Amino acid sequence: MAGKGWMWNFRKRIPEISLRIPEVTSLARAEAFNKPQVNKYFSRLEQVIDENKLDKTMIFNMDGSALTTVQVPPKVFAQKGKKQVGAITSAERGVHTTVVVCMSSGGTYVPPSIIFPRKRFNPLLYDDAFYR
Repeated sequence: MAGKGWMWNFRKRIPEISLRIPEVTSLARAEAFNKPQVNKYFSRLEQVIDENKLDKTMIFNMDGSALTTVQVPPKVFAQKGKKQVGAITSAERGVHTTVVVCMSSGGTYVPPSIIFPRKRFNPLLYDDAFYR
């Protein structure tokens, strides 16, 4: 096994790489995200928009940010300046709590929401929160 000295010398010899923490991606997601699938999605989206005569106030974008207990992958070497570095991990381990925000391009928005992974929800978890 290479030691710390070898690693530092390796980094000196190849300055265009850096040690980074990869973005966690499940194997299923990595396999499904490809050019044909993305093209199919946008083609279908365009068809639905045209069929239903949707305008900008009727189309919403939702973005979520997950707080997770999924394992953190080790750092990996990647080319400097590369925006995304990925690593495959199990999608079945850990618990996700998601915070979501939803807004239309017309300026309409839904208040931020928290999605808890519970079947039986403890009311103390949303104490002082707006709940319907």
